Order: sequence, then structure tokens, then C-alpha cells
Amino acid sequence: MNKIVKNNVAEMGMTDLLLNQVFVKNGEAWYRDFDREISVLNLIREICTKHKCPADANEMSDEKLDEMLVENLEYGTDRLEGIVAMYYTALVGMAEVRARLEVYENPELLEGK
Repeated sequence: MNKIVKNNVAEMGMTDLLLNQVFVKNGEAWYRDFDREISVLNLIREICTKHKCPADANEMSDEKLDEMLVENLEYGTDRLEGIVAMYYTALVGMAEVRARLEVYENPELLEGK
């Protein structure tokens, strides 16, 4: 069986990166591309700051930002805040699914727990 979960970006092609661009690290969702790794919350802060939705995202704690994003799902695609919230939840969900797939592909990860 060819494994889907990969961790070495230098060995990834575009399809591999597509399937591994978000992952769980230290209990948090993270995003990566060929140039950087950043926590999903900090990526969202970056987007919010650039597009002022809200501009004060950098001053919010992780918990407050997460809470605001979940609340902003109510806007759907009618407002930028809703689109950013959907992007956030999609990335977090994808990271969680990848983490489960990683354990499925590597059952030895469970042995130390």
C-alpha cells in the first residue's frame, strides 16, 4: 500500500503537498507549503490582518480567535468573515483527518500511548 501521509516537504510533489498541507503538531493544526510552516491560527491572523476582517485578530488569544471564527460561520459566503471562518474550519478538519490517517497508516504510533 502506498502511504498518503508524508512529512518531508523536500520529497513531496504537488499532489503529496495537497494531501499533507495541513497537519497536527503539538495538538494544533498547522499549514505548510514549499516555503513555510505556520499554525493555522496564525495563518488566519495573517489573512485577517491583510484583509481587515477583523483587523484586531493579532491582539486576540487563540481561544478568542477560535471562538470568533466559529461564530462567523453564520455569515456563510455572504461576507469575507464567513469565508475566512469556513477556510479555518476546513483546514482544522483536514488536519484532524490526516492525523487519524497517519495512525491508520502507522499503527506503531499508538504503541507509546
